[in-house]
Amino acid sequence: ALPGTIIEPTLSSVWHSCSETRMPCDITWDPRGVWRHVRGHMRAGDLHRSIELVHGAPRFDELRYSLNDFLDVTRSDIDPDTLVQGAARAIGATLSNNRLVMLMVVSEPAIRETVRRFTGPPLSSFRAEFFETREQARDWIARNAG
Repeated sequence: ALPGTIIEPTLSSVWHSCSETRMPCDITWDPRGVWRHVRGHMRAGDLHRSIELVHGAPRFDELRYSLNDFLDVTRSDIDPDTLVQGAARAIGATLSNNRLVMLMVVSEPAIRETVRRFTGPPLSSFRAEFFETREQARDWIARNAG
């Protein structure tokens, strides 16, 4: 598919490739949530673009979880200014959907610390759960998002 193409592989999910950015990112929609799979070098502008794609989606208000998979991120240039900008974007999203739970799948310590700073108070009021494997996150979804 061409960069930015939306493909509907099943009736229950829509896939969007963020490949127009330098940070490979796939977004897959499920009936109750969204899975954002980030790979490679996580850059500030690219991360913000992927957040815009999710927060700006027509069905954002209905989501119960956002599974953010950072297992395949090799490095990050996210700095404190990026975190503050992301937090500002999240304020409006929280007002729109305060039931959303952020599921963070990350194992590499430096990437995990960056993600923790972005998802914790005072930068975010979304509830966040952290997992080291995709299977753990999917188990949480099966137990809590039904």
